[in-house]
Amino acid sequence: MKRRQPNKDSLFSEYGNKIKRKTNGSESSDFADNDNLTPIKKVVRKGKKVKERVFESDSSDSDIEISKNVSSLKKISNNGTQHYKNHKESDDDIIELRREDATYEEYESSCEDFEDEEDYEEDDDFNEVGFFDEAVEVNDSDIEEEHESEPSDFEDLADTEAADLIDLENNRSFIYDPPYAEEEEYEDGNESLDDKLGPGEVVLKNIKKLEKKLFSEIDVYQHTCDLSNVEPFNWKKLPFSTKEGSVENGKSLFQWLVDGIPLTDFLKDMYGRKCVNVKRNNIYYYGNFFSIDCFYKMIDRNNLEYGKNINIALYHNGERTTHNGKGRVSSKDIKNAFNSGKSIQCINPQSFSDNIWYICDLLQEYTNAFVGANNYITPPNSSGFSPHWDDIDAFLLQVEGRKYWTVWAPFDINSMFPLQSSGNFKEEDLDQNKIVFQGWLEQGDLLYIPRGFIHYAKTDAKRTSHHVTISLSRRNTFIDIYQKIAPIIIENIAGEFPYFRQSLPVNYFTHMGVADTMIEKDNGTGKTVKDTLTVLSTTFNTLFKDNLDCAADIMAKEYFIKALPPKLTKSEKKHSVIREKELEIEPFKIELSSSVRFIRQHTQRLLFDDDGGSYIIHRMKNSRTFDDTHEHTIGVPIDLCSLCELITRNYPKYSKCSFRINNKMDYLLNEYFFKYLPIDVEESTKKEITEKVVNVVRLADWACKAQDYRKLYDNHASFLLAEGIFTVLSILTLVHAIRHGGRYIYTWFGIFIFSISSELFRVSYGNEWDYVFHGQSLLTLFGMRIPLHVVFGVMPTFIYSSYIIAGRLKLPFPVETASAGLIYTLLYLPYSIIGTKLLWFQWHEWHPLASEKTSFYVPVVEYFIQSFSVISFFFILNFSRSIVLSNAFDWKLFVREFGVVLFAGSTAFGFTVSTFSHSIYYLHITYNISYFTIITLYFAILISIIYSFDRANNYGLAKIGNPFWFDEISATIIFVQFIFISLTLIGDPFNTVSEGLHQPIGSCKEIDLFKGIEYQKFLCPINMEVTYFDFHCLPGQNPPQQQDKNVPLEWYVICGTKYDNKNEFIFSVIAIIVVTTIILYQFGVRSGETEYDEILVNYKTSSKPIRQMERQPSVTTSNESSSIDERENTNSRQSRCTPSYESQYLSRKRLEQVDDDDVTPKKAPGSVSIEKSRSRSRGLSISAKKTLSDTIDSNTPKKITTKTLFHSQSSKSSKSTKSSNGLTPTITKSKSSNTTSPVGIGVRSLRSRKISSKSYN
Repeated sequence: MKRRQPNKDSLFSEYGNKIKRKTNGSESSDFADNDNLTPIKKVVRKGKKVKERVFESDSSDSDIEISKNVSSLKKISNNGTQHYKNHKESDDDIIELRREDATYEEYESSCEDFEDEEDYEEDDDFNEVGFFDEAVEVNDSDIEEEHESEPSDFEDLADTEAADLIDLENNRSFIYDPPYAEEEEYEDGNESLDDKLGPGEVVLKNIKKLEKKLFSEIDVYQHTCDLSNVEPFNWKKLPFSTKEGSVENGKSLFQWLVDGIPLTDFLKDMYGRKCVNVKRNNIYYYGNFFSIDCFYKMIDRNNLEYGKNINIALYHNGERTTHNGKGRVSSKDIKNAFNSGKSIQCINPQSFSDNIWYICDLLQEYTNAFVGANNYITPPNSSGFSPHWDDIDAFLLQVEGRKYWTVWAPFDINSMFPLQSSGNFKEEDLDQNKIVFQGWLEQGDLLYIPRGFIHYAKTDAKRTSHHVTISLSRRNTFIDIYQKIAPIIIENIAGEFPYFRQSLPVNYFTHMGVADTMIEKDNGTGKTVKDTLTVLSTTFNTLFKDNLDCAADIMAKEYFIKALPPKLTKSEKKHSVIREKELEIEPFKIELSSSVRFIRQHTQRLLFDDDGGSYIIHRMKNSRTFDDTHEHTIGVPIDLCSLCELITRNYPKYSKCSFRINNKMDYLLNEYFFKYLPIDVEESTKKEITEKVVNVVRLADWACKAQDYRKLYDNHASFLLAEGIFTVLSILTLVHAIRHGGRYIYTWFGIFIFSISSELFRVSYGNEWDYVFHGQSLLTLFGMRIPLHVVFGVMPTFIYSSYIIAGRLKLPFPVETASAGLIYTLLYLPYSIIGTKLLWFQWHEWHPLASEKTSFYVPVVEYFIQSFSVISFFFILNFSRSIVLSNAFDWKLFVREFGVVLFAGSTAFGFTVSTFSHSIYYLHITYNISYFTIITLYFAILISIIYSFDRANNYGLAKIGNPFWFDEISATIIFVQFIFISLTLIGDPFNTVSEGLHQPIGSCKEIDLFKGIEYQKFLCPINMEVTYFDFHCLPGQNPPQQQDKNVPLEWYVICGTKYDNKNEFIFSVIAIIVVTTIILYQFGVRSGETEYDEILVNYKTSSKPIRQMERQPSVTTSNESSSIDERENTNSRQSRCTPSYESQYLSRKRLEQVDDDDVTPKKAPGSVSIEKSRSRSRGLSISAKKTLSDTIDSNTPKKITTKTLFHSQSSKSSKSTKSSNGLTPTITKSKSSNTTSPVGIGVRSLRSRKISSKSYN
């Protein structure tokens, strides 16, 4: 028999390490490997006891022959070589007793062979004497004596072990060095032990070497840095919560925690291995994080209890005692205990302090493990605890006062990385331990103590100390994750592999066991068990590798149960159900156009259960006080798991629901369409229908996409405000068009068509004309290239307003179109400056058309393009109307009307591009004239033409003033200018973020062509020259990178910058707005009015509408026939519109004031001043009469009506002919014009012809 005691230093027993040689039951194999043993193994080499049972079935007397042979031993020499002579090697027995640092051997040669098992049971001598009575004790006094007996199994082994220890001490000289010396001796002999070990044994050996290496590297890293200029954070503003995502936020906070040391170096070389002390020389580094006053307020405002939340401790004479009260803690009791010299410990301040909660939450996101905290307030000349080690990694933040710390290394290798905290030590117990750090921890400094490092602290004699400990890595080790997954894998093997559920062989105890009790040859039973278990181990390892992800999910599940809930920012509350619950409002409904994301990356996790179901476990509802420790889950249909995975991968970006739902259209159709059909649909038909629906959805998705307004508001509040305002103002201009009727409505829709076509032209021509990028919009058209607020909001607002204001000048239509282009440029000018600075849009940096920019980074060419495209649109529109349509509006010709505006809207921008290429661009390329010079000259010529025609305009109604000037257009312009001034004064471009479509980022060497000119095609962040945006708001201020080198990056984030000169910016924009306002006031208020396009109605009253009166033939003399024919053959300018109702009313009222008998020259109808007759009609709407009859026919009735009033043709002699009845009609000059016209008839003279003001006698 053998009795063994495991070696304390080994991972496994002698059998587990396979040092014991396998026996096959043959005498020849016992010492077959004896020559391969090392000298030390030869010393401890034991002879194998071979037990033979001889059963002679043909023996009649069944006698049991027992052969006893006792071996004699020779004395062990001092060099450790053991020689012994075997009388019979098959009868040798060896008892090996192994100790921690020595090997003690006993030899026995009592082996009995039995011939019959029944005789053995009946042997009285065996029952009385016992098999184990004979033994040989090996010591220096009787080493050559025979063994008398062997200790019995029923004997108390404590006495035997005590005797062994005594013998061990007495025989030190006969014993070799411990195993460590063996390894050195073996290495000195230049023999490779690895060649004799199996692969698993080599791994174990390497692990032990690695452990020794880690233990030898235990030390302290002390770093001193000057962070005195670092401003402390305001923790109420949650300084680390940015838009980069929760993991990046947690990483930034971790870097702040160890600031002074790069985080990558800390995690690679120090985390868990070295004590770290960072001296920052900044007592305000932690700011208002958590002071003693905050601690007292926390106690008063919350229900903290002794033992559960607060501990009162006293350390005296090397021992720590607890002095807790009962029930709720009060700040008064805490202060009394503190004044009596006791230390205060709060076990979980994160449950009550938002600042500590915030730090723990973000660190949880980064470390994926529970993060706790505690804080100690220690009075002067005292200590709060005894020396001990913790089962966590501790980050000590010295927020107030200072403390003297002593940190010891672990006792030994086995003490590294403990899973449980230690008890309290006394300082004298640590005299033999290595001190790795000893010194003062000042306010603002950091001390990191890894798991297993023994530590102790005390305060100085005068100052109170307050430090906060942030704890990480509790039960978050490799052995923990292994313990979680191993039982599950074993259970899976049992369920899936019936082979391993077979029964063990019978009687296998006889052939297996640590104690060598084998009394017969192994018949293969032991080998069968060992081989099967080896296969089982291989199966386990294979399944373990396949289930590592499952192991991570198990650890995550436990983490989500005990983790702290997230500390949400205002934005996160606003965009989640938290706000809905707080305000008790209707929950937000997710639609196809919605954009969603998880609040945090690791606030939830998608898991799967054993039954094939899926669910999300989260920590949103976890308790801060650990009162509620059950899991919170949400069931997820298995079909939507891919959607959850997509949202997780896209974090922190928002995911559009429509994008993924389009890919799941088959699921939607099956769930909500095919399911309710009364007939069954074949799978092939379903597939065809699904493909067609998907194509339609994809087309719709390309045609129009939506972004989340909440995200736009967070990134870009000014943009969202402006987008909404321009949309509303565009609708207001549409109301104006509808109210005035007729061609105004067609014109407005023509402007809308022109807006879309111009943007489509830019996109369709690719890089040649697409040098402006609209970063974002609530709705974007045609593959997210054309923002809807531009084509439906900005351009209709500006262009239509310009059209109406220009129309009040009453100029010829070519000059009127030029006026509209100039007014549009004045409105567009502040929009382009403010929009560029606030990142409403971005210009191509290298494009030839955008190479010359103003001081506000707007390309000069853009002002010509915008101005001339508006001029082209109105010129083509009016010219087409003059050819295709009549002067008067007829609603029945709506097809022609729509065709005209469609033609003008679709061709205007192309005409502009062609004109630019053959004029501005030609001058620039051929004669090397700068764009700035050419376009400045262009606007100078434009202004000169408009000014000249306006000064020469003798049409009376063009300058009579507009008493009804405040309408939808005036309100639109006033509000736009007010918004521009407000954004100029309060805009914050530095905190503006634009995420959307921008100039593509690609290779810095790729070249593109524009009409033969080479330019850099893509934005190159490394040599970027523009300064109105950068990438400072991105993590690490690093510009975005391409995911694929072959695909340029178009959708990314840019950040606004500070003003180069804010005063100059404000002055310039406000000056432009003031000048624009003055010009528009002169055009819109001091000029004429806007006409109506109404359907004429015949009135039954005596005072008929003016236009109907004009159409009646006038009564003239024969002498006037020639002048009338001449007037009819002359091309007089006629209006698009008719007079307003107010104009007709004023005309009739003034005419009715003329008495039937009052036909004296003193008050003839013509003597009423035009200035008093400011009608809302445009003169262009009335058929102008060129001549005024020299005489009034005698048949003319006394009551003068508008039928007999005509324009007078001025004669060079200034003579007039008297009428037969003596009436002398007088035409009075208007104060606002040198021209004259009849009263109440908005009649305009032809060009520069003057009306005679001389009265007839």
